[in-house]
Amino acid sequence: MQLRVASGIDWYKAAALAARAKYLVMRVIAVVGAALVPVFVNVFPTHTVITTGISILVVLAVSLEGVFHYKEQWRNYSATSSALEHEFYAMKTGTPPYDTVIPDQTFNLFAQRIEETINQEVSTTLNVVAGGTDTTVQTVS
Repeated sequence: MQLRVASGIDWYKAAALAARAKYLVMRVIAVVGAALVPVFVNVFPTHTVITTGISILVVLAVSLEGVFHYKEQWRNYSATSSALEHEFYAMKTGTPPYDTVIPDQTFNLFAQRIEETINQEVSTTLNVVAGGTDTTVQTVS
């Protein structure tokens, strides 16, 4: 189980970094492109193909971010990675909620809480990608 949790933490960290990179690339394209369009319209009025191309890139970047929700994925994956790490160290150090559990039941509680955290992340991600509004992973109490 420890190996599964460690690999889960690593996976969520990598997924968070990838989603963050995609989000930032989309934002940079949108912001820089949006700033360049008025410049090209005023400074190079005959370069309509370039201006149109930049405008299309801006629309695509904003639209794809609206479809894939990279920012929300980044936040969800990062929060899940942190929650899994917290749970792992709480179990290892015997801090709440593990401080009041019978030692034989520690692993069962740990497994239950880890699975609840992962299930919550999956549910949240599916909700966000499907167009819902819930964008944060709730930690298990």
